[in-house]
Amino acid sequence: MDQIGSILTKTDQIAQPPPGGGNTSAGKTTMPETNRFAVRMSDSLAQQLNEIQESTGYTKAQIFSRAISLYKIAKLAQMNNEEVIIRSDTKEKALVSI
Repeated sequence: MDQIGSILTKTDQIAQPPPGGGNTSAGKTTMPETNRFAVRMSDSLAQQLNEIQESTGYTKAQIFSRAISLYKIAKLAQMNNEEVIIRSDTKEKALVSI
């Protein structure tokens, strides 16, 4: 499996609950806690994070994990002189910088 395929597989596993169901908070399954970080962000970015959380049902930790995985994919593509393409039925867009 290539590096991008490996990252994608790991990204798909992020949303899966850990064996045994994991910790629960307000009825949500969360990732097992191994490291803890405090992050400062603007009100605008915090609002975007909250909107993503509400629309997906993912925890903030799951959103950050997925964002980091996607960043790694884009950075690896950039290092290999490749492009990340976002495609729909009607249009295609290349992610040009990361």
